[in-house]
Amino acid sequence: NGQIDVAHNERIDIQLANEHVQEARIAENAYLQFYKPEFITERANHSDLALKEFVAVAEQSGLDLSALQSQLREYDSAFVELVEMHTQTGSLVRRWIPDLRRSPT
Repeated sequence: NGQIDVAHNERIDIQLANEHVQEARIAENAYLQFYKPEFITERANHSDLALKEFVAVAEQSGLDLSALQSQLREYDSAFVELVEMHTQTGSLVRRWIPDLRRSPT
């Protein structure tokens, strides 16, 4: 019974981590739709919580979740790059718009 309880608790913890990953993805999609900074923060918070849950489960259970942790960190890095690219694109567009208005068509 003790092993069943431990396995059940691990399953709940992994499910909680998965829910945070899903919430991070929802915040990412909201950012990509509206480009509001609060979605960047929300996504990062959920991703951090998911990572902490995966680390805690790995430490408590002895499971090797390093691949999951690595993928989550890569996902975080890719999202940071996406935000940086969007910011750069927005900056370039704002610089080009005045130039386009001045050029004869």
